[in-house]
Amino acid sequence: MADLCCGIGGDALALAAAGATTTAVDRDELRLAMAAANAEALGLSDRISTLRRDLLAEGPPDAAAIFCDPGRRAGGRRRFHVDEYEPPLAHILSWRERTPALAVKLAPGVDVAELPADCELEFVSLDGDLKEAALWCGPLAQVARRATVLRTDVDGQVQPHTMATDQYASPSSFILHPSSFLYEPDPAVIRAGLVTDLAAQIGAAQIDAQIAYLTSTDLVATPLARAWPVIDWQPFGLKRLRASLRALDAGPVTVKKRGSPIDTDALARQLSGDGARPLVVTLTQHLGRPIMIICGPPVAP
Repeated sequence: MADLCCGIGGDALALAAAGATTTAVDRDELRLAMAAANAEALGLSDRISTLRRDLLAEGPPDAAAIFCDPGRRAGGRRRFHVDEYEPPLAHILSWRERTPALAVKLAPGVDVAELPADCELEFVSLDGDLKEAALWCGPLAQVARRATVLRTDVDGQVQPHTMATDQYASPSSFILHPSSFLYEPDPAVIRAGLVTDLAAQIGAAQIDAQIAYLTSTDLVATPLARAWPVIDWQPFGLKRLRASLRALDAGPVTVKKRGSPIDTDALARQLSGDGARPLVVTLTQHLGRPIMIICGPPVAP
């Protein structure tokens, strides 16, 4: 393997620990020295060699497969477009002519329209937080899009859950008003464009064609989404919402939103009461119109 733009060697160490003989490449001599020191500290020096090289001026070394984590910051600021990466993504993809097995780490907010269609695009989350994206090329590509959801179990072990599709076009999903349960797909599922695929998998419907919330009559537990039991839903109206919460003996209120401009933190403070019942209010849309959904606490997956 070759780990390009290796920095202090985090990915090279993981590759070597998995058994790969790895060449760690960077143009910064200090970072290469740190990568070598890390390899020695972990007893991996026999599997990792370092190579100083400016990849904008020279090609990558010979390797069966390449992993590249290009620079995505400059002067402390993030670079949002792939042509601003260092090296730029187009330059990295040109290495496929020599080494087709190529993987590239991307920012999780990458613009999908800037990416090639002949590679696998994967989004990865950890415990509900979107962490990164990856582009898998050549023989490393298995599907068109993938969501990898990592969740820490009660024993502190990280368990992976994946969802993938070979199709770039998502299946259509029918629209239904909020039913017994409300689902919020994991952000990796949303970014991978797999919301309607998940709906088909768990027998759910969207509540709006443009909103990544799903609903169903029966609960289907899935690690790919969080779920809340729906108590009531209404067209949006703050006066009506306050009255409903009082009638439900609301205590602390959490406000979530998708497709609403309202400040959720300020509204949560206004809506929270002295009652015994913790509730969740979701501000969103149904058929293009603003609605509010009152839910109980989340259901464990």
